[in-house]
Amino acid sequence: MKKVACVMLIALALATGGAMLAAPGQAQGTSRPGEMTSAHVWVDNRSRGESLPVTIQDLDAAARPLRVEITGTPVVTLPPNTIVPVRLSRQPWEYRSMSIPAGQDLGRAFSTAGNDGWEAVSAQVLEGGATIVLLKRPRA
Repeated sequence: MKKVACVMLIALALATGGAMLAAPGQAQGTSRPGEMTSAHVWVDNRSRGESLPVTIQDLDAAARPLRVEITGTPVVTLPPNTIVPVRLSRQPWEYRSMSIPAGQDLGRAFSTAGNDGWEAVSAQVLEGGATIVLLKRPRA
């Protein structure tokens, strides 16, 4: 009986150890769960029509240059270790308010505004159930 118990204990230990090895590990660069990792962005444009603007916020360009790596066959060729000057710019916004009467479908009202590029940023419910919503969109 002791042999059977020992064999079962060893089998359980091996199965538990195997499950722990098979479990996904922490992301590289972290030692504890929930610890922030370094930010990496991968943009894969296959044609000129797939290009997209990129905004980098809270960058202290004076403290450390931003490293940009261009791979593949770029349209612009830069020598290695080239420092590209950047300037910080603010996104100008356009604002409007929208009043939605009590009982009107909020989803329909937001869908119409959303199709025009508006995004709801705050709402205030008035007495009687009417809602005033502040909307914003990037200024063109």
